[in-house]
Amino acid sequence: MSDKHSEIHFDIDHQGVEDAKQILRHVKDGARTAIQRALNRAATGIKTDGARETSKTFFVDSDTVRSRMVVSKASKTNLSITVSRKGGRFLARNFPRDPNTMPGVKGGKAVFLRPRRDGGGMYLNADTERGKSGVSKAFMATTPSRGRSILRRIGKHRDRLTHARGLSVPEMLGDADVTKVIQAGAATRFNKELDHQVNHLLTQREGVSS
Repeated sequence: MSDKHSEIHFDIDHQGVEDAKQILRHVKDGARTAIQRALNRAATGIKTDGARETSKTFFVDSDTVRSRMVVSKASKTNLSITVSRKGGRFLARNFPRDPNTMPGVKGGKAVFLRPRRDGGGMYLNADTERGKSGVSKAFMATTPSRGRSILRRIGKHRDRLTHARGLSVPEMLGDADVTKVIQAGAATRFNKELDHQVNHLLTQREGVSS
């Protein structure tokens, strides 16, 4: 999967934002500065929560997830943050799987992959391999060049094989349960930081005025 840009929508205290604008109306760029800093606190948390929650939900380590996330921060002229998620699908053999239903015998079900730590997964049928046409369902096989692997046959040629793949980091981050945790954390950090920045900027103004 190629780089994927996505929007993380989270609930903010809209009344709190309006209050901040009103309270900081006499501070030059006060509201924009407070909102910018609050957004950037939320942005830092998105990467932290995304890596931690994805590794808790799927069989992938948090450092790998973190390395495949890029979060652009807000500026005073652009009060928004963007999350980029990159990385292709991992080889299927990197995830737990069910044993073959008919080892060494033609037929049987496709390999059932279990990338989730709660045991959830999916059959690797031909239609689960995106971007590849004419591939067979996934099956276990041992070959001289590839060793014990989860493979797919390309077209009708028995000697044309490719490694089957599981999920990518972007797909894991897009999981509904993972997204929910990221959204909740972002909202909490934003609202808390906004209050902090409002008080900080007011204190600075009072110090200059005295």
